[in-house]
Amino acid sequence: MSKSQIGVIGLGKMGMQIARRLHKKGHRVYAWNRSVEPRKKFKEYTSRLRSKNKSGVAGSVPELVSGLKKPMIVWTMLPAGKPTADVMKVLLKNLSQGDIVIDGANENYQNTQKRAKIFAKKSIAFFDAGTSGGVHGEKNGFSIMVGGPKKLWKKVRPIFADLAAGDSYGLVGESGSG
Repeated sequence: MSKSQIGVIGLGKMGMQIARRLHKKGHRVYAWNRSVEPRKKFKEYTSRLRSKNKSGVAGSVPELVSGLKKPMIVWTMLPAGKPTADVMKVLLKNLSQGDIVIDGANENYQNTQKRAKIFAKKSIAFFDAGTSGGVHGEKNGFSIMVGGPKKLWKKVRPIFADLAAGDSYGLVGESGSG
């Protein structure tokens, strides 16, 4: 039985490590990446582990969203700038009240604060997560500084606890602080 379900968008060096660690920790991960090869690698990885949490891959962001149960949690791990902005527009169209976005882009805090306000208008929580740990994060864990609404921290905290190296994570302030 999986702990929670989470969509992971972006299976690059860091995103793949995050998706794999979450899967290993018992979360159902439904992942998407623009290019096909990382999706294949994640699917092969989850198949080899033969776990019961039924992680998988989507062919598009809307497909990823439609494959998650409400309330949805979607973690984006994309380059800052246009790649993140483009995916955020798609998420804004496809998510609804009660859903949660966790943005792992190394983005300017002002852009993050603007996005948080835009998502808040639809009652979608927005967390930003400054994440370090690199390609060894899957094995060793990550250090994560999180910015976002304190009232919803309890809901997402278990995800960060499973990703972190021990206690090396925490809510450090409102959106834009992470």
